[in-house]
Amino acid sequence: AYTVVPQVRFTKVNNQFVDSFIDIRSMNYRVPIEFQKRLQGRDKMYIGLEFEYENAEVSLEVPRINQDDPFTDFEDATIVKTKRVYGEGLTSTWFAYDWRLGQVVVTPGARVSYSSQTEDTIVDPRSALRWELSEDVRAKAAVGQYSKPPQPGETDADFGNPELGWERSIHYILGWERDWGDLYTLDLQVYAKNNFDVVRGDADDRYENKGELRSKGLEVFLRRNRTERAFGWLSYTYSVTEQRATTEKDFGPAEFDQTHNVNLVGNYYFTGQWSLGGRINYHTGDRYTPVNDAVWNAGLGKYQPVYEEGDEYSKRLPDYYQFDIFSVYDFLFDRWKLKLRTGIEYLAFERPALGVDYNYDYSEEEFFRGLPPIPYIEIAGEF
Repeated sequence: AYTVVPQVRFTKVNNQFVDSFIDIRSMNYRVPIEFQKRLQGRDKMYIGLEFEYENAEVSLEVPRINQDDPFTDFEDATIVKTKRVYGEGLTSTWFAYDWRLGQVVVTPGARVSYSSQTEDTIVDPRSALRWELSEDVRAKAAVGQYSKPPQPGETDADFGNPELGWERSIHYILGWERDWGDLYTLDLQVYAKNNFDVVRGDADDRYENKGELRSKGLEVFLRRNRTERAFGWLSYTYSVTEQRATTEKDFGPAEFDQTHNVNLVGNYYFTGQWSLGGRINYHTGDRYTPVNDAVWNAGLGKYQPVYEEGDEYSKRLPDYYQFDIFSVYDFLFDRWKLKLRTGIEYLAFERPALGVDYNYDYSEEEFFRGLPPIPYIEIAGEF
């Protein structure tokens, strides 16, 4: 058996701020293919191919800044005006084999990827183990390497470093699953993740593969399995994430360190073609670097912030809440279907805080807020 799910995505972004602007138009094409074959007994083999290509046209007039430096002043930076056309291809193949030994299933595998951005190939070995303790209870473990190439802007000759390589991470997972009848499944996991060769920048080097990031935590996932009418799930994640710019420095808080994350999702089928669903999401606020003081810069005619050393990402934004509702209707044809999805995102009592704004002398701060509720229409074809 095999599955093929071609995907095409168009993205248009236009941002203007003060005297600067960024205009991005991109087309992304992705074709994942997976083959499955059952061998002797209950052993099974998986082989996959994935082709992805993105073409982007970027026009911008912006100050050249270091994105990893929270102390950057936009007015001190050099203004760069340019137009770029990026074409990036990523080709991957993977292999996995379910090898059954009694009640234990061992799944060794590997993923091999080639990026036109880095012009090299990387091999990511992976392995998983699943132990059926009883008909309703299972234990599991997994370890594997995952890699991703740098972004096109990070390898740009003017704004980045064309010599950047892959970012890598090692994932470790231990878990336990339990079924309660046919309707409910509980999944508990503890995990750790170590990221190496993370792309970071500083005042001297625009970008280098020199950063590290580490994360650990636990996840609880309760799923209400789908019946003819309904399905849904509730998840909770506790995590601690830290980072450092180079291996010579100590680990400290990471910007997107979210200690608690809760999701509640539900979906109800009124007919075989029409369903209504929604999602509630809560997570701990992201971190930011507070301003300790301000000094007057006579050359620029304004106050500039002063940061305390060691305060990078030491404070948090308010906790985040989001409510979404959606409806999906399938138009069925002989060999394919057209999926019409409509809904509203970012339904909340107040818009989420995404960052901090200050007054002219940095003596007062307020949060700048995210988007208001957004209605949308999405059309997709499945063949």
